[in-house]
Amino acid sequence: MRTLNDCPYVAVDTEFPGVAATPLGQFKSKVGFALVNDKGELSPSGGVWQFNFMFSLGEDMFSQESVDMLRHAGTDFDRLQTDGISTDVFGELLTTSGVIVDDRITWITFPAGYDFGYLFKTISLKKLTDSMVSHLG
Repeated sequence: MRTLNDCPYVAVDTEFPGVAATPLGQFKSKVGFALVNDKGELSPSGGVWQFNFMFSLGEDMFSQESVDMLRHAGTDFDRLQTDGISTDVFGELLTTSGVIVDDRITWITFPAGYDFGYLFKTISLKKLTDSMVSHLG
């Protein structure tokens, strides 16, 4: 992949409708990726993607303040309910693309806990554990 050769730094950002409580089921959001070179420059061919996942205001947990902010930023929650990407399908495609295990890539994010936790859950297709100890054990 030429873009990864030229731009091996992947900046990751997740957006989600807030934390109203500790989620137990599927946790859905949007994720963005930007590929940059060692000077922080984007690839001449682009290299920025945003993926919007299925989300239902009637079924999924959310913080009203976060939903209001996302609406103000242009998020169409009605469309996400019908046209959003399945997190399971996205996780499978991200995993099979090879980008997750490519040694040339340096992953960049802030705050890393939420972003990497969400990506890990998406590619593992499993619910996250209750604690770091049970996850590592």
